[in-house]
Amino acid sequence: MKKPSDHIFQLIHAMSPAEKRYFRLHFASEVNQLTELFDTINRMSVYDEVALKLKLDPTTAKNLKVYKSQLTDLLLKSLTAFHSKRNVRSKVRMWLEEADILAEKQLFDQALDRLAKAKTACKLYEEYTYLLEISAREFHLQHVSNDRIGISSHPYFEEAETFIRHIKTGLDYHKNSSEWIDHLRRIHYRPSEDAECKNARALLDKEREVSEAELSFRAKLSRNTLLMSAYRMVNDLQSEGACRAANVQLFQEYPQFQETMPFHYVAVLRNFMNFGLVEKNFDAALACVHQGLEIIARNPQFASQTVYFHFGALEIHFETGNWSLLLSEWEKPVMAGIEKQQIGRERIAMLCYLYFALSYQILEKPARVQHYLRKAAECRDDVKRYFAELLSLLDLVNHYESGDDFLVKKQIKALKRKQSDNAAPYSPLFLEILQIFACCKPEERSAIAAGLLERQSEWEASHLGYLLKKNSLYRWIQAVARGRSFAEEMNAGK
Repeated sequence: MKKPSDHIFQLIHAMSPAEKRYFRLHFASEVNQLTELFDTINRMSVYDEVALKLKLDPTTAKNLKVYKSQLTDLLLKSLTAFHSKRNVRSKVRMWLEEADILAEKQLFDQALDRLAKAKTACKLYEEYTYLLEISAREFHLQHVSNDRIGISSHPYFEEAETFIRHIKTGLDYHKNSSEWIDHLRRIHYRPSEDAECKNARALLDKEREVSEAELSFRAKLSRNTLLMSAYRMVNDLQSEGACRAANVQLFQEYPQFQETMPFHYVAVLRNFMNFGLVEKNFDAALACVHQGLEIIARNPQFASQTVYFHFGALEIHFETGNWSLLLSEWEKPVMAGIEKQQIGRERIAMLCYLYFALSYQILEKPARVQHYLRKAAECRDDVKRYFAELLSLLDLVNHYESGDDFLVKKQIKALKRKQSDNAAPYSPLFLEILQIFACCKPEERSAIAAGLLERQSEWEASHLGYLLKKNSLYRWIQAVARGRSFAEEMNAGK
């Protein structure tokens, strides 16, 4: 049996209180089947069609499918009216509708006035697809009303060619930049080949002849992304960073596009934030965090991006040694965001848990470390497999640093059992680090740790070595070699 659709339930519960109030004031009747259906569904916490029918008038319940469809249409009309002047595109669509209605009434001057308003707004926001429609309407209106105003001199064809050229140029840059980004993603783990570098340099030489001033905003944005990829291919990190920064600067120079292209702005900020994190330019990265969170606050549809900017803030504070600030300022909002977006089992959540666990380890609060290790254990299996050895080592470090020798020995015994049963084939580096915990004498532990550090350049290229370096847990090995705690080692390096 087909499960009843809960689309109307989702729509009603996605509406804000202001949107619901507007619907009741302008589209709902006091006594009406659709109003009754709206109020009944609005009071439900979980959609249950059987229970819904029992609460409705028998006639409404019998024809529920029809009434649900009618209510959906009415709600969408209400939402459209409520948001009709929310942004420039909404206003342009409204002006176009008004111009069409006025033209049908043969009120040509008023129709042209509406089109003029739309044209001014579209030129400011470079809405070339709408400009094509507006120009065509102006051209047709002036021909229809020729008896009054004479032969039309509207430059429709010239305008159309200009608008189409801007659209095509922007589209070509967008297509090319997407292709380069996809290629870079595929070759992420290997150096660029000579032929790839040659193509990148040829592209850079060609683009030096382009007059950026003649490009539209979208074309400039995509062109910078294309150049960024080419510079990445030839390993010119300084020029790559300049292109990333240029895209952020574009949105700051033309703030109107923050409103019409919020997704692109969020992507540009994330892009530059990540580059700042890699290059240790934490001031620039933190500025991107705050700008990203601000634009998401104005555009709730991008709420799923919040956790990535939160993670950026965690990495910045961790890398700069602000572990107390990381926890006091960011722990609650990050965890609330993870819960709200229902991403507690995803990779990005795991990365956040790791920063919280490591920060609490440095602040010597073992119970909180264990709390986040338990959260990490709830992540997806593929995510846990990727971080399995790192999580096991952090668990051992936590017990070791808190002086719980019994749990350390118990954990090592369990890990060795899994290894002997071939249930968990551990890496050579992981097994070598386990020897530190197995030693009874401090000088023996220090000797093993010192030996590992001498070969650090070798094991950093391994999977576990990369994670140890990325998450600063290799500093615990340094601490053991120097005969001090992880907290002492991390604070000494601030």
